Amino acid sequence: MDTQARKERIEKMIAMEETFHTFEELPLPERFRKLAEWAATHLSAADQEWIYQQWQQVLERSIEEPSVESAL
Repeated sequence: MDTQARKERIEKMIAMEETFHTFEELPLPERFRKLAEWAATHLSAADQEWIYQQWQQVLERSIEEPSVESAL
């Protein structure tokens, strides 16, 4: 990956992080829907596939782990 491509990818990841924080207060299904829309318009197909895999892993972990609120 050349320097310019690496810079663009980092900038996209920073933008995605900012977008994630913007949607953080939404219910999880709505948050994923909005983030998927963002990814479809800002990321390449390969980057979308990678990020969807990451989201799937996060979702699976959140289902498997008891939440802090329910433990109280």
